[in-house]
Amino acid sequence: MKKWIGLLSLAVVAGCSSVGDGEVTTEKVTLDAFDTMQITTPIDTYITVSPAHTNGLDIAIDQNLQGQVSYELTEGMLTLSSKDKIEPTSASIYASSDTFDHLVLDKQTRAWLAIHQFDDFTISINGTSELNLSKVELEDFTIDVAGQADLHARGIVKNLVITISGAGDLDLSGLNSHKASVTIIGNANVILGTVNDLEVQISGSGDVKYKTGAQAMVQSYISGAGQVTAYK
Repeated sequence: MKKWIGLLSLAVVAGCSSVGDGEVTTEKVTLDAFDTMQITTPIDTYITVSPAHTNGLDIAIDQNLQGQVSYELTEGMLTLSSKDKIEPTSASIYASSDTFDHLVLDKQTRAWLAIHQFDDFTISINGTSELNLSKVELEDFTIDVAGQADLHARGIVKNLVITISGAGDLDLSGLNSHKASVTIIGNANVILGTVNDLEVQISGSGDVKYKTGAQAMVQSYISGAGQVTAYK
């Protein structure tokens, strides 16, 4: 088993919380290939997935807090985390990869993701997360929400599968798809872009809106307080 664990510089821990010194520095890390990225830190994370990029991290944070941010690479999974009680004056993580196809958001996270020309990609949201996606170009795109999600996406996909067993607001009005499947068990609002073939299942309270394609085919199965409506 190959395992990397990194503490970015030396930790400085003081009292109940560590306060940033205002001297923001950037730590650069080169990584082996990974398939899955798990984010458990509330620090803003910017991710680019493209064949033109290499696997690496840039962590920008106060110099005395660099050791409070850590990464771990184990059997194809990269985990980004940070200490609970830190107060940085400024903090951002920039991650790039040419290979990974599964993003997992745990706890309270906020991330920006750009995906370029991949066959398939999966996003799993297990905590309270905000995610913004741009430049999406995919054959198969899966979104699985088991927590609370605030998600925005723009791009083009062939097949879109959304499963929500928690709560969320998903604004995918800028994401066009050929075929989409939406399953809601809980309470969620989903706005889709143009879709030609749509299947919706709602058990609980859900609202799904879609922008009709030229020959849209829609099937809906609703149990509870839910609705499926079209918009122009």
